[in-house]
This record gives sequence, structure tokens and C-alpha cells, in this order.
Amino acid sequence: MKKIILSLSLLMCVFYTHAQVESLPVLSKYFESYTLDYTSDEYQSNEDGQWIDIYFTPYTDYILIEIDAEGFEKEKLWWEYLPESSDDISDSYRTEDGELIVFDYEDQVLLWYYDYNEKFDRYESLDIVSKIEILE
Repeated sequence: MKKIILSLSLLMCVFYTHAQVESLPVLSKYFESYTLDYTSDEYQSNEDGQWIDIYFTPYTDYILIEIDAEGFEKEKLWWEYLPESSDDISDSYRTEDGELIVFDYEDQVLLWYYDYNEKFDRYESLDIVSKIEILE
């Protein structure tokens, strides 16, 4: 239990940047993809989850993403911190493409919303990465 609390505390320290400081790289080991089902108003899984290494290095103005799989190159995404959508258990960022990234410290996951539908004011796609560890 002490190890879980320490891990959560470290994760919170790393991501609780409030767009002010640079952070340590983070490795996610598990990836899941979802699509919004308008009938149930819930995200439905597209497939079984995948065990894949995804590296995130957050900075004040952007995040570097590197996926350990063939065909993927390191990507730099510009973002801005959203204080009105953040609280003690999560921080939210909007990318330059209008995607929403939420660091959920309580559940230790990263939620990535995209494919925004203006008509319904909803994101139609969601990726969740989990099994997170902090790299030093």
C-alpha cells in the first residue's frame, strides 16, 4: 500500500505542472481505444487493449510522444493548460488541434479525447493509456 501511495504521489508531482515547469518522462505500457456511442452516451471499446510502450515527456508548452512500434516517429504536440478544467485529481490540456488531454492522477491514466463534433459538442474518440511509470 505504501508503494502505491508513493507511486501516486510521484505521478502527481510529475504532472501537477499547471503549465509552469518541465516534468520527467513517463512510460505507459497499455493502450485502449474507444468511440462514443451516441445511443448510450458512453464510450465503447473499439478492440482489446494493447501492450505497447508509449513515452510522454511533458513540457510547459508542448508534450513529446514516442511510441515504441514500427512506423511511429517521435511527435511534438503544442498544448495549453486549462485551469478551469483541472482540479486536485486531474490536469487538462488542449492541443493546437483542439484535442483534450487529461492526466487523471486518481486512476493513474492519461485520457486523450479527439474527433470533436461541434454539432453535438462532444469528442467522438477517446484513447486511454495506463500502466504508467515515471522514468528518471
